[in-house]
Parts: sequence; C-alpha cells; structure tokens
Amino acid sequence: MNKGVLLIAIGHPDYVKMAVNLAASIKATDKDCPIALVHNESSVKALRASQEFLFDHLIECPEEAFTTDGKTEYIKVKTWMYKLSPFKETLFLDVDMIWFMQVSPLKAMEKLSNYNWTMSSTGKAEFSVWCDLEEVKKVYNSEDGFWNYHSEFVYFKKCTETRKYFNEVQKRFANPQLKTLTNFGGARLADELAFQLASIVTGQYPHKEVFNPVMWFARDRRQMNLRIHELKHMYLAYSVGGHRTPNIVKDYYNKLAAAAFIKVGLHYPYKLKDKRNFIPERSKI
Repeated sequence: MNKGVLLIAIGHPDYVKMAVNLAASIKATDKDCPIALVHNESSVKALRASQEFLFDHLIECPEEAFTTDGKTEYIKVKTWMYKLSPFKETLFLDVDMIWFMQVSPLKAMEKLSNYNWTMSSTGKAEFSVWCDLEEVKKVYNSEDGFWNYHSEFVYFKKCTETRKYFNEVQKRFANPQLKTLTNFGGARLADELAFQLASIVTGQYPHKEVFNPVMWFARDRRQMNLRIHELKHMYLAYSVGGHRTPNIVKDYYNKLAAAAFIKVGLHYPYKLKDKRNFIPERSKI
C-alpha cells in the first residue's frame, strides 16, 4: 500500500476500544483511507467482528517489540513503528485521540510529503520530564540542542534516511546512555526520549518550527475551553492522552466518537476512562 494510517493497541483491551473510536472517526472522514492496527493477543480480544471493517490490515505485534530482557515495556513498540507499518508513507497516531472529521488523513499527509519524517514538535526544550538535560548535554555534546517532541502524531516515508533514523531510535531506547531517566508506563524510559536522542545522534530533525496538528489539553490549555466547532478548524485531531482527563475533554471526546459511530453505522462507542483507573503504571503520568 502506498499511504495509510498506523495505529498501535497492545496490552490493555481498552486501547483497542479507543483504536476503534479513532478508526471510526477517520473512516467517517474518508472511507477509503487505509488503516492498519497493530495488536497483541491480550488487546485484540476487545475487537468485535462488527468493527473489523474499520481496519484494512490487522498486524500481530511480535513479542520482542514490547519486551526487553523478558520484561514487558509496552511503550517500546512505538520505536518499532517504521518496521511494523505496511505502508510506503505512514501517518502514525496514538489511539487515545479522535480525528476531527474535517480533513482526510491522506490529504494531511500530502502537505507533509516534503519531509522524510516529522512529528508534533513545540521547539527547543529548556526542561524535560523524561531526563536531565544537563546530563544530555554532557553525554551527547549537541549543538542543535534538545527538542520537544510529541509522538502522538508521526509522519514518515520508507526510505534509507528514515530507516537510519528509526534504527537509531531503537538503539537509544535500548541504551540511552543516561543515568537519570523517568519510568513511563512501566518502561525504563519514554519513547519520546529515544526519538529526541536519535535526532541528536543522526542530525535528523522534524519541523524545527512549532508543528502542532493535535489539540492536547495538557499542552494547549488556552484552547481547552473552546467549542468543538472552533477546535476542528485549528487542529486535525483531539488527544486525550494522560493518566487523568478533565471532564470537559471526556465530554468532547465522547461526543465526537458518537458522531463518528453514527456516520459509519456502528453503535455504542467506547466511553473514555482515566488511564490511572485501569493501568496501575499510569497512576501519576
């Protein structure tokens, strides 16, 4: 396949339920947009037969993509997105979001076609929750600095340069060469840190200006109380990521999911829950 959307839902079954909501919102926007779902045995059981039409490819996730030395690290699988995608051009989306049903993901990808890869970015970082930036400076000696990446939205082409970058992402996740790390979701480090370090090593960066195609309440607080009809003209998608979600965000998400289900002929979308209520490792972040 030439172009398509990649979703990853492994571990808790609720991730597949969120993937169904997101896929419905994408198909409600463009019924011909291909969607691939990466899953594992524990998650795919939540996928109902009536919902399978939303996914053009069902890909079983290899165990090595989410384990390290026998320990489960589900967030690790995001460093495998290049290898797992069946598409020549891919838009990877976190499943804990909903598409605004305004612009086809395929059209959005056309506007990114001048890049080998890019992702949501909010410029240079003066602080990181994932590591000690002073330690990064000492270990990596980078002139370009440390950039704020948000791996909820990642575009990439299959090509030599992008493959080199994603190979380095996997290497940095395996060995970040840093002592001060923040455990994220049961993993030794966050996937975003691996992306950030790989940029320093390879010299490959996404948009160096702010590129923020997704509304996320924890980052875009000034827009949180805007109405849906205002937000959908400002962003492509609506993220609900985090261990706890404000009620207004849950309400917007649930309304968008319900509208998407009606458009694709499904019933009873997944109602959003706080991750801290069903994933012990997400009690704080």
